[in-house]
Parts: sequence; C-alpha cells; structure tokens
Amino acid sequence: MLMQAVLAQVNLVPNGSFEEYDTCPTASGQIYYASDWFSPTQGSPDYFNECTVLADFWGTPNNIRGSQQSFGKAYAYIGYNLNVQPTGYSEYISIKLISPLEINKKYCISFYLSLAEVSKVYTSSIGVLFSNTIPNYNFYTIIPTSPQIANSPSNYFNDKVNWMQFKTEYIATGDENYITIGFFENPTFQYQFISTTDTSNAILGYYIDGVYVGTCETIIPNVFTPNGDQLNETFKIENLLPNSRLTVYSRWGNIVYSNPNYANNWDGEMNSDGVYYYILSLPSGETKKGTVTILRGE
Repeated sequence: MLMQAVLAQVNLVPNGSFEEYDTCPTASGQIYYASDWFSPTQGSPDYFNECTVLADFWGTPNNIRGSQQSFGKAYAYIGYNLNVQPTGYSEYISIKLISPLEINKKYCISFYLSLAEVSKVYTSSIGVLFSNTIPNYNFYTIIPTSPQIANSPSNYFNDKVNWMQFKTEYIATGDENYITIGFFENPTFQYQFISTTDTSNAILGYYIDGVYVGTCETIIPNVFTPNGDQLNETFKIENLLPNSRLTVYSRWGNIVYSNPNYANNWDGEMNSDGVYYYILSLPSGETKKGTVTILRGE
C-alpha cells in the first residue's frame, strides 16, 4: 500500500536564514542586499555573507563586528548605541511574510541571536513587532510602539560565543503581514555593561539568523519522491529549526546520510528506493525517530 506524503509547510519568513541575496555586501548598512529584508527606520543594519570580496569586513564567520559561525553562509546584524544623544540609535530588520497570519491561529516565532564582540553592553530589550502595512519610520531611534512579542526584562542575551534562541508562541489577530525584529522599551530599555571598569562606550549589537514564523509542530514526512518532477524532491521537515541533526540509516543499520545542521535538502542521493530509518536531534535535545521511504517510481 502506497504511503501518503506529508508535505512540509514553508516558513512564512521567505528568507529566514539570509542565504538568498541580490548582491554581496561591501559596506555597512546593506541589509537590503539580503533578498526581501529591509530596514524599517533610518537605522542601517548590516548584512554579512561569505560571498563578499571583503571577507575580513563583511564576511562570515569573521567580520568587522566580531566572529560567529552562521548556520549557512550569511546572517544579519542589528546594533544599538546609547551614546547617540539625546535618545540613542537603534536598528531593526523587517520582512513581509509569505502570507498573512490567520486569525486565532497559534504560531511559533523563533530566531537565533549572538552578542557581537564589539559590544560593551548587553540587553534584554529584544522584541518582535507585527504590522499590517509596511513599517516605515523616518527616524533612527527606538520605535515608539509596544511589540506584540516582548522578551522578559530579566532575560538578558549576553553570550558572545554561542547562538541563543528567542522562541515563543503567538496567537494571531489576523492582520499580521510584516515582521520587525529589534530593540524595544519594555517598559524601558534594559541593559547592563559587560565590564564595570569599561563604561565609556555604551554600544551593543547582535548577529541574527534562523528567523522562523510558522506552525509549532514538527511534522516529518514518511515518503518523498526524488524523480525530477520538482515536486516533493527532498526530505522536507515542517518547522525545522537550525542546528537540527539528521542521521539516516539503511535497513542494515549503515549510515547513508548525516548532517549536523540539516536544511531540508537530502534528495536520497544514489540510494535505492526503499525504506530508511532516521533520527532527528532537535536543538532542545529532543529526538524524533521513524522511517521514510524513497519512492522514485519508473
């Protein structure tokens, strides 16, 4: 009996990993080179991609802001400078969702951030703002709007070595077309200095990667059909988070595929049609096990 394929639902953020780009970055403030992304204010968030010819400045993992390994080849950067008087300088990144959120439906919102080495302070004032129309603010200060999703004031993001996950669930009101990520007052801007002996330059910045808006449940298909018809060509997992490890075994227990940061791109390679066993290890430590069938047909 033929198994029914479970088609993976697309992340509603069209370029959540910042891998797709129009031009390789060559200077600061070029977030618009990452396909679909833009700055909603007069701030100038950065775009880093290993494709640049100026690798030490605008590449990954090393760049002018510090060093962090991307999940793929690229990521964004948003900064905040409290020294800009009288109201500070703040950056945001925005993108239009593939489709509006559905009223009263629960969504999972997540992204990863890492404190850049240039930072002298760190903050808990990170949030997510949804809007019906394109966000457009003619200033470079904090957006004077309370975001629908605000981080806990006591939950500071202070890790310069590892990626930290911002993750929450959200019940949609039905008019969310755009998502904006950045710094918000909740109720005030919360920050702390990294060193009590170095308080002369209150700047901070975060690398951002792996932005996801979609269903909360991880759904794994039990069959895919890599036959060249451009439909169901790869083993696609719905709500797949970055840093999820996938290992696939043959019926004899031999590893036929393994990837520590699976990106929904296994096409079966040269393996024959049939049933294979997989283990999916999620960033939380949870593991999911099951079988998947490669079915090319004649």
